[in-house]
Parts: sequence; structure tokens; C-alpha cells
Amino acid sequence: MIAIVKRLAINTLPFQGDDERLNVENNGMFLQMVEIVSEFDPIMTEHLRRANAKEIQYTYLGKKIQNQLIELLANEVRSAIVKKVKHAKYFAVILDCIPDASYEEQMSLIVLFVDDLANLPTVEEHWLEFLEVDDTTGLGLTTELQKVLIKLDLDIDDLRGQGLLHAVNIVSKFLQTESMDIDHAIDLFYSCICGKKFLEIEVDQHLSPINYVTRKIKRVSYVVNRKKKLLSS
Repeated sequence: MIAIVKRLAINTLPFQGDDERLNVENNGMFLQMVEIVSEFDPIMTEHLRRANAKEIQYTYLGKKIQNQLIELLANEVRSAIVKKVKHAKYFAVILDCIPDASYEEQMSLIVLFVDDLANLPTVEEHWLEFLEVDDTTGLGLTTELQKVLIKLDLDIDDLRGQGLLHAVNIVSKFLQTESMDIDHAIDLFYSCICGKKFLEIEVDQHLSPINYVTRKIKRVSYVVNRKKKLLSS
């Protein structure tokens, strides 16, 4: 069952269907894979026979055990990532706030570090978890980041970089309006980053990531304005 959970999670496939019973249609990927395994595994075959005959009370096939296995595997993966981060010592984070289906603001935490455990050192990027946030200001994001770093037993003094994708999203939405004022968009981008004073660090306007995004914004504006001129001519 653990192998089934791992395979479904790796491929980001849904576990549950419209029915939680065995040998019925639309009962979900998890139960269907359990049924497939029972075709050649005698232990699983006997387990399903006893479950259908109600000879056992706990079948370990319901949604609760699925969620528990997912949580246990996720904790192991998170622990392995944190172990790598501690070995590398210095790391950077990327934070991105976006509302979920219930319009609750969530912040995704991504960590970047240099992994030198292999023969060739490589820069790795891993998503760690979602954080529910009520305050998307610089102070609010800093507070949530401090809490999660303490929970993960990571030292904030080893943090050497941070990124805010939320600022880029705001500018992207602004560029989709009819005005397409590129100067206003660039000013908005700088205000989103510098105005937050994220982690109480003033952002240098000569940083290459900001210049890179600025060039991208100008390029988008040029293409859109060029298209408008062609259509109007």
C-alpha cells in the first residue's frame, strides 16, 4: 500500500473516486491499484477476501489511512530536504502568496541551496510546504517565515537570499489592463519589493533579478504596443 501511495503521489494522481467500495466503478485510483496488485499478490488477495467477507474490522483501505500514509511520506521527504539544507548551511527562500479555492491566502515556501553531497555540486530547489497567512505585508510574511524556520530547525542567520513572486504577479495583472503604462508598472514593481522591506533588508535596485524582470516587462510592453499599432494601421 505504501508503494501505491508513493506512485500516485509522485505522478500527482488523485487517490479517491466517487465510491469507497472495492470492485465498483469510479472508486478511485488507490483502490483500483490495490485491486490490480491483488491479481498477482496472494497476501493482498487474502486481505481483500477477508475485507469483503467482513472478517476483519480494519481494512486499511479508507481515506483516513491514505491521508496518514501521505502525511508520513511527506514528513520523511521534508526531513530529507531539511537535512540537505543543514549540510549546505547557507540557503535562500522564495515566497509566493496566492489564494486557494476557498479564497484563503496561502504562501508557498521554496528553498534553494547548493548540494555538494554528489560528485558535482548542484543548486537544488525544493518546495517545502504551504503556509496560511492573514497578513501579506513584509512584516506578516517575515513573521510566518520565522515561525516555519523555527519549526524546521533552520537558522535564519544562514538565510542568504529571498524572493517575492507576489510582486511579479501584481505587475503581471497590471500589465493585462488596457492602459499598459510601462513606467507605472516598473514603479509598481519596485514599490512592491522595496516597500515591503522584506526581512528589514532594503532591496538594491541594481540587483540583477530586478533588472531581468524589468527588461521582461519592457519587452512585453513593446510587443503589445507594437501589435496595437499594426492593428490600428
